[in-house]
Amino acid sequence: MLGAAVFLFGYGAVWCSMRDQHPYTGPGGWAIAVLYALVIVAAVASSRVLNRATTGVTGRARRQLQAQGAAFAAAYAGAYVFMGALGYLGVSYRIVYGVYAPTAPLIVVCAAAAAGAAARENWPQLGVGIAIIAVAAASAYSGPVGAWGYTGLGCCLVLLGYAAALVVWLRRA
Repeated sequence: MLGAAVFLFGYGAVWCSMRDQHPYTGPGGWAIAVLYALVIVAAVASSRVLNRATTGVTGRARRQLQAQGAAFAAAYAGAYVFMGALGYLGVSYRIVYGVYAPTAPLIVVCAAAAAGAAARENWPQLGVGIAIIAVAAASAYSGPVGAWGYTGLGCCLVLLGYAAALVVWLRRA
């Protein structure tokens, strides 16, 4: 649910800051601050939940979790380093910060997450990863403003659907 809120309000803030811009100037600083603040809150909350869930886990399982974390961090950092390279090489601001920024890092990280879920045969998480990749890829076709809006709304709906499915599944069990 927290992830859905981050997408809805964080990406929504960026989308609101860019609506009706002629010419396109990019997201407002306040919107980026809102987005990153929400991402930080979600990351802290997630790390606390993960730490609590893995208390007492040692040995091979702990090393696997650490390796998985390192792989996600490398994928995420690599996507943003590549974005910096695109900007440095003179690619349009509309593409780098309007289309690439809201979509490509999600595609990269969700591909890594989906691969991990498939290896663990966690089919619901695999479905979420694939759905977010599809939303982000399709949103890229909507231009710099639409990419932020559609990615945020679409990913919010995917995560809310996943949460609802988990509730139904857990009540049956």
